[in-house]
Amino acid sequence: KKRNPNYKGKWDAPIIDNP
Repeated sequence: KKRNPNYKGKWDAPIIDNP
C-alpha cells in the first residue's frame, strides 16, 4: 500500500492518485 504524502504522520492514509 502506498502512503499519501499529504497525510504524513498517519499509518493508514487514504491513497490519492496525483499526477
